[in-house]
Amino acid sequence: MLIEKITILKIKFPVAIQIKRLKNKVQIDKVFTKGKSLKSNSLVVHYISNEGRNKDIFVGINISKKNISLAVNRNKIKRKIRACIILEEKSIRDKLVSGNYMILFKGRNKKDESFNSILESLQELIKQFSLKNLSI
Repeated sequence: MLIEKITILKIKFPVAIQIKRLKNKVQIDKVFTKGKSLKSNSLVVHYISNEGRNKDIFVGINISKKNISLAVNRNKIKRKIRACIILEEKSIRDKLVSGNYMILFKGRNKKDESFNSILESLQELIKQFSLKNLSI
């Protein structure tokens, strides 16, 4: 009898929008070929909508080997960008449309890019999305 009551109480809650990593090569190529872009100080975002298939936000981060030659420094900057995304997660969920986003670091020879400058660049990009009220 107790088991029957438990199965009756199954309630499906709406799933919140999640921020996930963009890993699919086909999707990454699609973002660059068919997507649009926005720029800030040291970051560039290429983006494209998900066309209603998935409500999640997929984010990929790339740093050119031409700009930062040592992998250690590229990985350090990637970690800082990911940390900024985690800090700004609420505003990203609120202001960005579900879709695929590719963040590129365009700073030249700035291997010691500060966390605050990356955070300011990301906040500026999010503000551009909200000001332009972008419909992708």
